[in-house]
Amino acid sequence: EGVLADMAAFGAELDVDVTPTDIKGVALRFKKGDARLGELHVSGPFDAEKLEGRLSIELADIDKQLLNLVGAKSGMDFGGTTIRSTNQIELAKAGATITASGQWAVSKLQLTLANQTTPQLDLRADYNVTVDRGQSVAVLRGLTVTGTQNGAALLKAELASPMQIGWGSANNAVGDSSLTLAVSSLNLADWKPFLGEAAPAGLVNAKARLLSQQGGKQLTFDFDTGIDHLTVSAGSNHIADAAITVQASGKANDL
Repeated sequence: EGVLADMAAFGAELDVDVTPTDIKGVALRFKKGDARLGELHVSGPFDAEKLEGRLSIELADIDKQLLNLVGAKSGMDFGGTTIRSTNQIELAKAGATITASGQWAVSKLQLTLANQTTPQLDLRADYNVTVDRGQSVAVLRGLTVTGTQNGAALLKAELASPMQIGWGSANNAVGDSSLTLAVSSLNLADWKPFLGEAAPAGLVNAKARLLSQQGGKQLTFDFDTGIDHLTVSAGSNHIADAAITVQASGKANDL
């Protein structure tokens, strides 16, 4: 009842078709009455005794119909937001080695709260990673994350070449690699509905870089961010049109 009244007709269905060596289909479907609100589907060969197999995992057709039910209690509306994801998961060596690759896409992400609406965001991530627990090593073969706000570039993360991160005695299987992250012109005022009345205003620009060396046994990071035209109030104190710069760097050996 009340703000949760729309959930009165909400339900879920779980369909399972599994053998000891094959997941023919596992589907979790969300619905409201007779309307489908989204689905999570898993299928592929999988040996339950050996913990080995190759699975396809898909998240499909998630949109405001389901998201608004999640945000109902706080009065949040997700507008035209849609979420989709496709993933391939491979397990080998009795589950000790796991390789995952896939894509996540959030389109037209826009939130309305207390009659205030955020800009429209489009986010996409592509990844490929292998974790070998026996060798105590993870290899990130690919990672790209992009974000646009009302069509303008806002976020970008990119891996230059395969990156290895080791926490044991793994050898230097791959060369040096770097992962970069950049945030451009993030306007804090656009997100005031979720930061509160005391939320600051200003433009944020940030750059970060993670460098992996010696087969991932040595990690170096650099971080540089700035906030321009910062305006913030704290009690009776008020700062207007200020500028803040933060720079940091560090190194970790063997994690």
